[in-house]
Amino acid sequence: MITNPVLEEKYKVQKQLDEKANHDLKQYFANSHQNVKKLFNKYGKKLYYGNIEGGFLEFVYDDEAEKTVK
Repeated sequence: MITNPVLEEKYKVQKQLDEKANHDLKQYFANSHQNVKKLFNKYGKKLYYGNIEGGFLEFVYDDEAEKTVK
C-alpha cells in the first residue's frame, strides 16, 4: 500500500471517527454530517440539499445553490 504523511493522517482520523461511532456506519455518517454542519456554520455558509433522480440527497454548495434556488 502506498502511504505518505497526508494519507497516514487521513487513516488516523478515520479510525478515530469510527471508534467514536462505536463501529456503527450510520452513526459514523451522522457524526460526519454534524461536523460538516458545524464547519458550514463556522464559516457562515449555508448547507443546501438537492433532490436527484432516485430519491437520494446530495450536497449542493452555496455558490451552486444560490444560482438554482432563486
